[in-house]
Amino acid sequence: MICRFLLSFLEIIDKLCRQGKKRICFNIYMDFLKKNALEDGRMQEKKSIHYNPYEGTNIVLIEKLIKSGVISPEDHIADIGCGAGIFLLYLASRGFYNLSGYEIDQTLYEQGQKNIESFYSKRKDSSNKIELLNVDAVNTEYPSDITCFYLFNTFYDKDTYLSWIKKVYSSWRDNQRKIKIIILFPTVASMGALRECNWLRETGRVIDKSHPCWRCVNFLVYETIDEKDSQIPV
Repeated sequence: MICRFLLSFLEIIDKLCRQGKKRICFNIYMDFLKKNALEDGRMQEKKSIHYNPYEGTNIVLIEKLIKSGVISPEDHIADIGCGAGIFLLYLASRGFYNLSGYEIDQTLYEQGQKNIESFYSKRKDSSNKIELLNVDAVNTEYPSDITCFYLFNTFYDKDTYLSWIKKVYSSWRDNQRKIKIIILFPTVASMGALRECNWLRETGRVIDKSHPCWRCVNFLVYETIDEKDSQIPV
């Protein structure tokens, strides 16, 4: 009887801890937006079966990714499905300077542009502004100097991920370099697509136990291999 009571008590404590963590993470996110006069994109309705609605990356998780050493200011980082650009803007606030975002939704793209102007209006050095592109990421050719692609549940199905990965592959073949693909909260679709590519390999996972969803893999990291004759599966 006592054990059952203790178990119920601990479940309540665990629930309260998760709620507390969620509230703190939300407050940190909102503080960053307020400090820099930014507006996050509103949750959009799902407009295509192949693309998921935009959702911003929590600041706590971005900070964990930076501290992990997986990304560095020297990387050219591309946010695929960047929405209002909050992920990129936080990186910029932490000294990252070679940043670009790809967003298919016109409204989110325009909000991202407004956020960039607001962010840099408060800074003396605006020579390295973030570049946003209002394009379909699946049908875009990527520059041959991008070293890191970041996605947060951007696509819905495995085939769409594979179609996008083919574009990354083309960029890699044009200039063979070390490329990282970082997925926040990987899904069966995203992991299945990555595992089919023999020119990519999983190199790490970044987990932040201060986040309420730490039991999930927060960041999954894949990197290109060194073999020059690797072929993407058709």
